[in-house]
Amino acid sequence: MKCLKILSKDVIDLLEKNNLLEQLIQCELQSNIVNGVQLDNSTSIDAKKLFMEAQNLLTEEDFQEWLVKNSYNEEDLVHALVKPIRINKHCSENFSHQVQSHFLSRKSDLDQYIYSLIRVKDFYLAKELYFRLESNEETFANLSTQYSEGDEKNRMGLVGPIPLSTAHPYLVNILKKSKVGEINEPFKVNGYWLIVRVESFVEAILNEQMEKNLAVELFNLSIQEESKSIIKNLKQRTSEENIQSLTP
Repeated sequence: MKCLKILSKDVIDLLEKNNLLEQLIQCELQSNIVNGVQLDNSTSIDAKKLFMEAQNLLTEEDFQEWLVKNSYNEEDLVHALVKPIRINKHCSENFSHQVQSHFLSRKSDLDQYIYSLIRVKDFYLAKELYFRLESNEETFANLSTQYSEGDEKNRMGLVGPIPLSTAHPYLVNILKKSKVGEINEPFKVNGYWLIVRVESFVEAILNEQMEKNLAVELFNLSIQEESKSIIKNLKQRTSEENIQSLTP
């Protein structure tokens, strides 16, 4: 990408030090690809209409006032509004043929679980709460609300439905092995003792929305891979330039 030629070794080192180099390159790669996707003029018009409806802007004058108030120009705003549409179109045209196999390889992570959770830092308290649950002396909802030290206490211990890809690997392993309604003995994750019970399991289905999501995921994976190659080439180029500048 031509825009990256302006990056000197010092700038590249600074970006990398702050974990911004890969992010910058991925953004540029995505923009270059997405901006080349052609859309009908009606797409931009429809996107603007939907935006105005969402913002309760009834007239063109209201819309222009909103732009001034929020320091936007119309071209940039419409570009941002249609960007997701461009991405979906590009992904559909270039990655749909890989979705089926990608879904099969990712299915176990895409299956969704609802589970009850209690997490405390005190092991002995965790054991006590586990025995009270096992003996049906207390409900999961009551104990989580009283004792749990995470956000789940505000939801009576309930977590989900969520795909397992968002959970800690050790917790994922426990949930996959558990039967619905089974209470697991306390186990430690990130400094907390967890007690979990699977409430329900929703198997992932390759429907239209899932196909779109996975196509975008494949697109992002391709961007990540290409960015690594670009970073490698950038470092090599700047290193060679630096050597040349030091050569008498």
